[in-house]
Order: sequence, then structure tokens, then C-alpha cells
Amino acid sequence: MDTNIQRLDKYDKMLLNKLMIDSQTPLKYLSKEINRSKSFTQYRLKNLYDKIIEKAYPLIDVTRLGFISFDLYIKTNLNKSEELKFIEILKKEKRIFYIERLVGIFSIRISFFEKNIPSSSNFIKEILKDFIEKIDDIKVNIISSLVKTNNGIFDSSLGKTSKLFEINENVILDKKALKILQTINKNPRLSYVEISEKTKFSREFIKKTIKKMEKNKIIRGYTIDVDIEKIGFTSKLLILKIKICNKENYNKLINYLCSCLVVNTITTYYPDQLISLELIIKNNQEFRNFQIELLNKFSNLIQKVENLDYFDEQKYNYMDDFLEKILPEQNL
Repeated sequence: MDTNIQRLDKYDKMLLNKLMIDSQTPLKYLSKEINRSKSFTQYRLKNLYDKIIEKAYPLIDVTRLGFISFDLYIKTNLNKSEELKFIEILKKEKRIFYIERLVGIFSIRISFFEKNIPSSSNFIKEILKDFIEKIDDIKVNIISSLVKTNNGIFDSSLGKTSKLFEINENVILDKKALKILQTINKNPRLSYVEISEKTKFSREFIKKTIKKMEKNKIIRGYTIDVDIEKIGFTSKLLILKIKICNKENYNKLINYLCSCLVVNTITTYYPDQLISLELIIKNNQEFRNFQIELLNKFSNLIQKVENLDYFDEQKYNYMDDFLEKILPEQNL
């Protein structure tokens, strides 16, 4: 039996909100949060993970490991079979961590990591070479920051923003630290004992290593992805073109977006003053209301708004491929 919004009670909603803020929260604290027994809480968690929660994962900031993040927007004239073939080729590329098909001014968005801008150009040429005649437009954006608002789906007041992909001083991971990062990337809710069983490292070493990665901001937080359609929501993508403005006004806009319940992810780009917003909305009226309020508040900053619908999500490997294939290559 499918789960939908009518079957989510206050306990389910509280647990989802808490896990979006910190998916590592121990059972005893979740139980205390909803004021129910551990067995009741465990049962509800299992039900949510079985039916609604797609993945729990750490927010890993690869820019701390010497990489730059890019978003590549493509407008194609591929037919269905050609596009599916193109997607299958993209899925094999380990540097690509996210692929989604869109409806609107662009057909596909590809998110990937590279060591520098010249190598990113070579990478793009390589993945597009067999389809270049079928591509009408390309837009390459360097991600200057990605903000996960971690707003609870049902309560924005609980949000605790996590900022990733800012260019910072690099941190070198040794093989042991990398193995621990790979392990918690697959399941951040593992205990130190369970991580020890998988890695054969001591619990004390594991705890110390994870705390160090958190302090160095390699790990910026822990969250979950939810199958929002099962609880009556849908996703939209907005791209904002921002006028030249001072830092204070720009920060006011970002802070406002972080406070909006419907805003899940805020991606800012360099060198163009573009912002992409991933929204989680209940209906088109809520979407229109958000746009109207946004434009009313910041008409002096927003030059243009482009609306894209999500067609489907082809791959989100939560950096499994990247951590297991690319980082070891770079560390050789």
C-alpha cells in the first residue's frame, strides 16, 4: 500500500523534519523528540525508510578535497531513443554525480566535479562529441555555493542551512579517512561499532577521524532525500538572473530564500549572477504565490526568472562512484 500525505501523522512529520536537519540523530533522541517509546519510534522509522525516505547521506564538500563543482545545462533536439542512449553514456562517467531531465528552456542538467576549468572543458567536449549535432544550446556554470536549507517539509522554523561547494583551502585525506568517508556515505546512521566492523579500524580512531572531517568542513552535515511525490508534493526548478548589486542586498535575498519553506536547495553560480532554486511545493497556486512574493520583495534585484519542470531524475549516486573511483586516482 502506497504512502501518501493523508497517512502521515504528526509523529511521521516530526521524524522527517528532524532527519532532514540531521539524519544521524540517534534513536533515543528521536524518541524523546516525539515523546514516544524507542520501539514505537523504531517502527515508524522503518516504515518511513521503506516507503518515503530514499537515502540518508552526509553532505560532503568536495571543494575541500581540491575539486570544482559545475552544472552543465543542455538543450537538445534528441528523439526519445537518442536521449536515452545519451543518458546511458553519461551514467558511466564517474565525475558526474547528478543527471536530471528537464522541461523548458533546457532539456538536461548535468552536475559534475573536475580539478580545474581547462579539464572541465575537455570533459564536456568528450561527453558531447557523439551528439554535438543534436545539441541546440549549452550553458556551463561554475557552482560557487550550494545551500541545503534543510527546511522541514512541514515546518521551515526547524531548518539549519548547510553551505557546500565554496572554494577553500584543500584538505588531503589518507586512505583510512577515505575508507571511513566511503562507509558513512553509504549509511550515515551506522554506529561506531558498525563502522569498525566494516573497516577494521578502532572505534576511537573512527570517532576522531569523523570529528576531524566535520571540523575541516569536508562533512557539512547529514540529511535525507524524500520521495516527495508519495506525500503529495512536487518539485520545480527556478533559475534567477540577478542584477549587479552590492553584497548586502545579495545576502538579504539569499537569507530570505533560506527562510522559505518551499525552497529546498539554493545553487549560486560564478561568474554569471545566476541562482537556481529547487522548490518543493504542494500545488501550482503555492508556486505562483512564492514567485509573486519573491518578485515583489526583490524586484530591484531580479532581472529574469526561468521556470523549469523536472521530467525525471536519472542518477544521484551520492558520490559513491566519485569517492570509490576518482579520489583514489587523485591520491596516487
